[in-house]
Amino acid sequence: MTADFVGMARKRRQADTPGVFQMYASGCGGNVTAGKYNDGDPANREVLGDRIYSAMATAWKVTKKTAVKEVAFRSMSIFLEARTSEGFSEKALMKRLTDDPKPFGQCLAALGLSWKKRCDAGKPIDLPVLDFGSAALALLPAESYVEFQLAAQKARPGDFVLVAGYGECGPGYIPIERAWKENDSNLGDWCWVNPGSEKRMNEAIAKALKK
Repeated sequence: MTADFVGMARKRRQADTPGVFQMYASGCGGNVTAGKYNDGDPANREVLGDRIYSAMATAWKVTKKTAVKEVAFRSMSIFLEARTSEGFSEKALMKRLTDDPKPFGQCLAALGLSWKKRCDAGKPIDLPVLDFGSAALALLPAESYVEFQLAAQKARPGDFVLVAGYGECGPGYIPIERAWKENDSNLGDWCWVNPGSEKRMNEAIAKALKK
């Protein structure tokens, strides 16, 4: 495993600021990728790493400090339905679990089954927010599409809203409704939720970020 070009940028910033721990967290990148730019060429990784490093250094310089008077924590529960389309029934997933010749295919089936059992048991997932008043940190579940990150920032216009993805990862990809209509290739696998998740996500995001 490697931290790739993001890790290269983080390491450089860490060297710049030895007294500050530099941490990387992914945002909502379910439908965002650097793949078309990151072709595996080591030289290209240097270029991409330099771009992120430059952005990090610039952001540090223009950081505005605001006194924190109150801190609040909120967490919204979200119920997302287990996927019911062809190939995602319990019977189909069990068959794949035993018959798929590839270990990764078996893993995907196990993940789908685990999520289905959680849904059947009525267990929600969480969307937590740490609210500092003029700034907030929201942790969205799984591989949420970037539109949910934008929705979170739109919910608090004028405030700084930092959004991290990959919270509770049981659902896999959480797409917007348009992605289903467009036959998004992401949704061929690694997505264990039914259509209809966008409305539920946006409602939970708005409630969690409401002052």
